[in-house]
Amino acid sequence: MSKKILFFGSFLFVWQGACDIFHVPAYSVPSPWTILVTLVSKRNYLLFHFSISFIEIVYGLFIGVALALITALTFDRVRSLESLLMPYLIMLKNLPIFVLAPLLLLWCGHGIGPKAFLIGLSSYFPMAVGLSDGLKQCPRDIMDFLTTLHGRSWSRTLFWVRFPFALPSFITGCRLAFIHAPLSVIACDWIGASSGLGYVLMLCYGRLDLPLMFAALILLVMMSVLFYSMARRLDTSVTNKLKLRYL
Repeated sequence: MSKKILFFGSFLFVWQGACDIFHVPAYSVPSPWTILVTLVSKRNYLLFHFSISFIEIVYGLFIGVALALITALTFDRVRSLESLLMPYLIMLKNLPIFVLAPLLLLWCGHGIGPKAFLIGLSSYFPMAVGLSDGLKQCPRDIMDFLTTLHGRSWSRTLFWVRFPFALPSFITGCRLAFIHAPLSVIACDWIGASSGLGYVLMLCYGRLDLPLMFAALILLVMMSVLFYSMARRLDTSVTNKLKLRYL
């Protein structure tokens, strides 16, 4: 940790020194001190747009988790649907959000609901694939033993044995989805919004206000790190507790 802090401090020191020595204008490359002053002076403005983006991402991730659970459990229950629908899900995943967002926002408006749905739709695929693959990783001897005791009940084997085994793969997908979600909210804000960090970035680009743009980018990175840390903490705590409880 100390090496990371030292490296980051050295990077900021070199950045600040280069801006001071070469008199780099703030509209070209703002110095770390200028960005810090902007963060402090416009904290209320930035925190308002940060909270809007944060709420949109939280709602979107809830939608993504729900869609992932429905998709994975449906594929596990009806195996033929996976081979039938997976190519279409891959096509939907590879379809740029800049194509889907204008249509959905045009049909449903520019409220938080359509943007949350777009965020959930763009982030649910890695969670669905992770859970679907994880449900197939349960050891065969455990499945045979449980079948000998209680018979082959899909719901019983799912919730008591196979789902705990699938949690590591599912949370790995959550990590990817949580990192991707802030990028999706920016795309939604760029296409049509009056609030959010993406809206701030769009305004700063038009006004060449790079200090405020860098301040918004810092908040966006902090948001990504926050969601990734939440997924990592979930991976190290909840998964192990569930395994010990059910297995």
